[in-house]
Amino acid sequence: MKKYDKILKEGLYIILFMVTSLFAQNPIVPNVGLNDPHIHIFNDTAYVYASHDKSINNKKFIMEDWWVWSSPDLVNWTKRSVLNPKDTT
Repeated sequence: MKKYDKILKEGLYIILFMVTSLFAQNPIVPNVGLNDPHIHIFNDTAYVYASHDKSINNKKFIMEDWWVWSSPDLVNWTKRSVLNPKDTT
């Protein structure tokens, strides 16, 4: 009986994992791949600073710059700028 309980639990965990991964979305900017986002609030506006992969076809992560996005309401986002790492100190 314990063997069947273990199999049932493992099966439920697998199903739960599969269902939750189907609903996983980028919670900050929909349909945009932002990696390692950091949000800062300045004057009632949220700013996201995030890296991104150069291309979805890369076999390795290639990051050439950072994106800056802003939002007054955390729902509607506007891409503001691109930061080059060479321009930062």
